[in-house]
Amino acid sequence: MNKALKATLLSALIFPGLGHLMLKRYPQALFLILSTSIACYLLIINVIETAMQVIHQIEQGEIGLTTAEISNALNLQGVSDYSSNCNIAMIFIMFIWIIAAIDAYRLGKKN
Repeated sequence: MNKALKATLLSALIFPGLGHLMLKRYPQALFLILSTSIACYLLIINVIETAMQVIHQIEQGEIGLTTAEISNALNLQGVSDYSSNCNIAMIFIMFIWIIAAIDAYRLGKKN
């Protein structure tokens, strides 16, 4: 397997920036890994905050323990600002992931 394909698969299937690490492009790898990790962290924090709000409502008795009521409450929470933040984070993660795979392939072919 040639370097370009291996770097592309690492960046596309495992995590953005790993292909750059393999190609010894450390500054680019660091940027890709950090930016993706920060976006994933922000996404997870938003999801946890939304879940905690719904849990608080369940504890207060505002929401019943049926699946339909919990699902409805999660959908209502998703309409708030957290949803737009999550969408932005997901788009950013997908963008970085694609760019990392394309760039790893380009750099692998160049070497």
